[in-house]
Amino acid sequence: MRRHAYILLAAAWLLLSASGAYAKNRSDRHLLERLWSYASIADTLNNMPEVSYNYHRLTIDTDKRNLLMFAVPTMYDLARSKRRQFLGEYYDRVDYDGDINISTKRLLTISTIPHSKRTLRTLRQYVTPTLYAQTIIDDHLISPFNRENRQLYTYKVHLYDNGTAEITYTPKRNNTQLVSGTAHVDTLSGRIIEALIEGEYDHVHFRLFVNMNEEGIRSLFPNYCYAIFRFSLLGIEINAKMNSFFDLPRSIPDDSIHIHPLRNMEALRPQPLSEKENQILNEYFAPILQTQTEKGDSTVDEESKLLEKALDFVGDNMLNKIKTSFDNNRGGIQISPIFNPLFLRYSHSKGLIYKFDVKGVYYLHANSFISSRIKSSYSFKQKRLYIDVPLRYVFNQRKNGFFGIDFRSGDKVFDSKMLDDIIKLQKDTVNWDLQNIDFYRSIVLNFHGGMDLSKKFSVDFGIQMANRGNSETPKLFSSTLGGYYRSVAPTASITYRPLGWDGPTINLEYQRSIKGLLNSNMNFERWEIDANHVYSFNRLQRCYMRFGTGFYTARDPSRYFLSFSNFFENNIPNGWDDDWTGEFELLRSEWYNSSQFYIRMNFTYESPLLLVSRLPLAGRFIEMERIYLSGLSMRAITPYLELGYGVSTRFFSVAAFVANKEGKFNGFGCKFELELFRNW
Repeated sequence: MRRHAYILLAAAWLLLSASGAYAKNRSDRHLLERLWSYASIADTLNNMPEVSYNYHRLTIDTDKRNLLMFAVPTMYDLARSKRRQFLGEYYDRVDYDGDINISTKRLLTISTIPHSKRTLRTLRQYVTPTLYAQTIIDDHLISPFNRENRQLYTYKVHLYDNGTAEITYTPKRNNTQLVSGTAHVDTLSGRIIEALIEGEYDHVHFRLFVNMNEEGIRSLFPNYCYAIFRFSLLGIEINAKMNSFFDLPRSIPDDSIHIHPLRNMEALRPQPLSEKENQILNEYFAPILQTQTEKGDSTVDEESKLLEKALDFVGDNMLNKIKTSFDNNRGGIQISPIFNPLFLRYSHSKGLIYKFDVKGVYYLHANSFISSRIKSSYSFKQKRLYIDVPLRYVFNQRKNGFFGIDFRSGDKVFDSKMLDDIIKLQKDTVNWDLQNIDFYRSIVLNFHGGMDLSKKFSVDFGIQMANRGNSETPKLFSSTLGGYYRSVAPTASITYRPLGWDGPTINLEYQRSIKGLLNSNMNFERWEIDANHVYSFNRLQRCYMRFGTGFYTARDPSRYFLSFSNFFENNIPNGWDDDWTGEFELLRSEWYNSSQFYIRMNFTYESPLLLVSRLPLAGRFIEMERIYLSGLSMRAITPYLELGYGVSTRFFSVAAFVANKEGKFNGFGCKFELELFRNW
């Protein structure tokens, strides 16, 4: 009898334990549901203030450094300084509109770092996290607080008696896009009270402590953030800390804040400096203040100062981007590094390539500006410089109304039909298919203008002049190939967006070259249709799709170079998110100008968690994986297919492609591009 009683008691205990575990799991799941849903039910009527102020404090310790530190963007001043510890304080004004669009203006900077506006600017994005979005920072770091990402994390919930709970989250895979930590949550609403976030991305190991606002839409944003960073690479070790306070009231009028900067910053600090921070500040500013008070000292060598500043400018911008503004920030210029090996890329056909980019803009008023850009690349293998220069006068920015001039030079082209004619007429036994016969240098000048008629329709009209001269053609072929080919072609295009700005785009273009117009010796009529769309499954998984066709309805049969606007060898790539999306990587250059028609298809799928990144060791470094698939049909090539796979890491991007021509293997190639500090 007693044994039966024990059995009943054990069964009852197991039943109660199971029901308790079930109830706890159910309670935990409901709390997580409230957490994931909180952003959608927050009181958005409680708007942000029109104006608020933010304060940021950054301390940097350069524990270990070497010559490689000069090559790291924005670290030139840290590398050349005799000091090891630095401090920067920044006070900003923030203006909001009704749509939570934010405009930030730096009002005051106190720093012991020369050129402090640029140093380690990549760290500043970490102190403004968007916890409830799909990604915590811009388009990286997958948030555990968003419902779409719940399958990537494991959650543990611990309930407290005061109406709050602690949620511990850990990633199911070891991947650089995933984070770990804890969150203190209000159990009734699911609102995050504070959170601890830890991870490593783009060479930076970070640990964030975030304290959130309490009411309305402001509860989706932090009111305080404390961050600890560690950067370690190739013998360089840097530790940094950042304190950020948000939604501060106005303490000093904006127009008088610069009168006594040190004194005013002391009054503006929401938190006093530590003893160490005070020491860093005093050691830097005490000699400067003493020099300023010595009225009679005239021993300073101004020429030496100017020379030192000039050398600093050259040294800094040899490796880093040059940015400057003028005329009260109405205009600005940005120049890529004069020479930085991190900007090199590689392809099998062109070898090592160095890219150089110059951008400039000047605003005439709020809705009108002039902009220009010089995009160039130099191929060391081909010993060839490619240049693309677009110049724009935008007279209506809201409607994208503009007049523009585009200049493109450096491309050396050849037509496969020319090769056929050479072989027939010269009766040559040389295997020209293996020779480098891109004799013709192409120069293209395009005058055009356009405007958005609505969110669905845009138009563009202009005239394009293209000249292909054969100054390098061997004399043996001069009678066969001719001296030059010049086309002058009025062009018209219309763009249709059936779903508006966020949907697919379809472009129809018509071009007619008129023989005799401005010394044109070519006569043709061409049509092209190009459709593309980027479908986002979420902030990190995308599908890039492109389909196009082009054909000639009239042409001079004795002329070559059947060029197209949307199907050409792009020597200065400017793709969607990488240079290889939407392009053919292994197609030989002479095929682009050989056919009266083409039909193309390009497809790219990218995800941070696709194939190789799922491996424990590889996942620590791989930030994005991509699969490429391209197809082409044209004269003498039907079908032509390319399949590729690529990865982007914190160090480099690499992709491998294989080509198939009419069912037969047609080549293999790799593309390589350094990614070190691209976002720095």
